[in-house]
Amino acid sequence: MMGLIQKDNLVLRERVSELEAELTKRDLAIMELSTKVGELQTQTERDQDQGQRWQQLHEEWQSRNEMVRQAEQATRVALESAQSRLERLRSKIIQATFNVSGIKSLATEISDNHILEALQRIISERSDYYNQLKQKGVRVPPLQQSEIMLTKPKKVTSK
Repeated sequence: MMGLIQKDNLVLRERVSELEAELTKRDLAIMELSTKVGELQTQTERDQDQGQRWQQLHEEWQSRNEMVRQAEQATRVALESAQSRLERLRSKIIQATFNVSGIKSLATEISDNHILEALQRIISERSDYYNQLKQKGVRVPPLQQSEIMLTKPKKVTSK
């Protein structure tokens, strides 16, 4: 009977040793898994932070894109306005140039070079007429702004 009890004790001690070894393995596996879970949580937090940064960058990009669109629209409006003003000025120049006596009216489209030549002719004729008047002794205002500035007396101011 004693032998059977010792044999049972030995079997039980072996079983306890096996269970302790298995418990040690499981504890080690739990620790490894806990470490892995911690790493995964850290990675998840990093991914979430990066996702938030990407979202912020995307929103910033959309905001800048909208500002660029608005600036582009404003630039287009300004360009159209400037083109309209330039075309009105061009039209007035053409009218002034070709409404001068001695210039024949053209039914065809007028080129810019033709307009320039006509303007140069008008300026030359005006300058010649101005010089003729000056030679005859007629007092006439100067032709150019720089001449006006040269002939005006300067006022002396006292301090």
